[in-house]
Amino acid sequence: FKWFKKEPFIPSLVIDRRDRNSWENEGSKDIFQRAQERVKEIKETHVPVPLGDAQNAQLDQVTKQIMQELGVDKLPWGPQ
Repeated sequence: FKWFKKEPFIPSLVIDRRDRNSWENEGSKDIFQRAQERVKEIKETHVPVPLGDAQNAQLDQVTKQIMQELGVDKLPWGPQ
């Protein structure tokens, strides 16, 4: 009780803070299983927000500057 009001409670989809009976009744999933499920859910449902034109231009500018500093003429193609 000493730390009750000082420590924040942060709900999590991965960390299970329920009592043992509730945990067992819901399948006894460990943290690794819950984390895998969460990753799968994110991969299946996440829709990234595209960068705007200004952000793309700034990213291109910074990339060109870094390439010049490192003496890189062109970027390699990624895995095919």
